Amino acid sequence: MWEISLSVQIQAFLWSVVLGAAFCFSFDILNFIEESLKASKIVFCIFDILFFAVVGIINFCFFLAYSCGEVRGYVFFGEVLGFYICKKTAAGIYKPILLILYGVLKRIYRAVIKYIAEPMSAFFANIGIKCRKIGQKTLFFIKKVLKKPKRLVYTKEKCPKRAKRRKDD
Repeated sequence: MWEISLSVQIQAFLWSVVLGAAFCFSFDILNFIEESLKASKIVFCIFDILFFAVVGIINFCFFLAYSCGEVRGYVFFGEVLGFYICKKTAAGIYKPILLILYGVLKRIYRAVIKYIAEPMSAFFANIGIKCRKIGQKTLFFIKKVLKKPKRLVYTKEKCPKRAKRRKDD
């Protein structure tokens, strides 16, 4: 077994506090997105399961990087402490910012839909209608031309006009 120095343990603890705060921030953002989507409980459950799977993978990588894969209690304590500190202090700051940002993004989304997406949709719908009309006229013309073989080139033996002349002679 190998030994970890005190400075490495303190550094791992401090980084675990930062990691816990990052987990708190990302969890709050995920909850904010879930609330704004107003989805069903199944979607909430799937989001939470995916979030905690990602958190588990990040924790695994953190343990590999800072303690060579050994699970240390002070790292878990640091993550919980960072989560708690972020929840009690910084969450009061960034949650109103998220609400303001959500309102701005919602207005931008509505403006894009109203002034860009709807006119483009109408424009392409008109183009589609015109292309459909042109296609129908072209199809009608092609069918009409192909029904009457007036412009076909015949050889001398198979020419309909010569066949009539020969019968008359």
